[in-house]
Amino acid sequence: MPSVVHEIYIEAPIRICFDLARDVDIHMETASRTKEKAIAGYCQEEWKKATK
Repeated sequence: MPSVVHEIYIEAPIRICFDLARDVDIHMETASRTKEKAIAGYCQEEWKKATK
């Protein structure tokens, strides 16, 4: 079975990368060409409220 591996270096703290990976708004922005839709998760505004 073929597999694709993609690695990218991001100069940011791991916490920021992890939070962005879970952000629905960011996912929708990066997946706009594939017309994916989010089923559930946090958007940036909800995340800000939940982490205060």
